[in-house]
Amino acid sequence: SQFAALVKEAKLLRRTPHDIRHTTATLMLMEGANILQVQHQLRHSTASVTLDKYGHLLPQDRDLASGLTTD
Repeated sequence: SQFAALVKEAKLLRRTPHDIRHTTATLMLMEGANILQVQHQLRHSTASVTLDKYGHLLPQDRDLASGLTTD
């Protein structure tokens, strides 16, 4: 496929379009994008679909899980 050829040309480890999609969502959320922005980028039908898959990456949840809250 054209995608596989580009990955090989860039000398990247084997990646699939799905891997890139997941990485995009993860990086967006870690950089502070809101769930609606991620939903739009991934073209999910609803924000709840995006939340079900990536909600655990939201900053407030990461802070709570790591004990780094400032409350």
